[in-house]
Amino acid sequence: MKYKCEMIRDLLPLYIDEVCSDESRKIVEDHIKECPECASLTDSMRNDEAVNEAEDYESAQVRSLINVRKKQKKNLCILITAGIIIGLLPFLITLMAFGGVIYDVVIKKPSVCTDISKYSYCLDKEKDGQYFLNESNRRIFPEKINDEMTVMDFQYVNYNPWDPQIITYLTVKYSDEDYQTELKRLSDIGNEKYEGIYDVTGEPPGYDLIAVDADEYYGFVYALKPENEDNTVTYSAVMFCNYFLDVDIDDYMPEKYQLEGFDANENNPYRKKMMSAAK
Repeated sequence: MKYKCEMIRDLLPLYIDEVCSDESRKIVEDHIKECPECASLTDSMRNDEAVNEAEDYESAQVRSLINVRKKQKKNLCILITAGIIIGLLPFLITLMAFGGVIYDVVIKKPSVCTDISKYSYCLDKEKDGQYFLNESNRRIFPEKINDEMTVMDFQYVNYNPWDPQIITYLTVKYSDEDYQTELKRLSDIGNEKYEGIYDVTGEPPGYDLIAVDADEYYGFVYALKPENEDNTVTYSAVMFCNYFLDVDIDDYMPEKYQLEGFDANENNPYRKKMMSAAK
């Protein structure tokens, strides 16, 4: 199967409600043809929806009968309410338009944190359904920040307009002993195959990769050390979905920490290749 079940299950609610794109719909349909478990889950979700619709229909019928009996007594109230609504209509239209602007400008704006005291909150806590690192790729980053670590650089960006995505980096300077311990820990994790994914060709210039978790759909989590080792380690994560980022990575991560050749803009060649292969 070309797509992970977790990705397909994220799309199922949109697919059941018929509000996903044609491209996503085809990906789901192709997947459930090959995956009995996801196909069974789809049928179950459809059955639950049908039951809910039937219950809603019965409730609507009861309400309709009650409304018919009270209709004559409420005629005057209805007329007054209609007049109020008509009078408020220009205000409501203006309010909706203003609300749309607020949503685009404020709610959709990426959330940026540079306060290292919030490190654990940023990386470990789920906030309002926003994306967070899971156990498998969280392992590269330090479990916590302690007093023996000197934090040189930190930024966490969370953006969730429709699909969750994060861009984050942390640079820590260690003592000689702690540095060797951390190198050993990261080396034990190792480097997954990453070249070619999102057109990545290699390490950032001037840095060596110590550990990499790479995913052809979700992106990368990795740790770097300078070639002229100075007891510092930089931990980076670029996580997203649908094969592209909604933001420009250059706005939120220094180029020196970016994997060589990385391209996740909306029209990136890797996305086109993967979407074509899914057809």
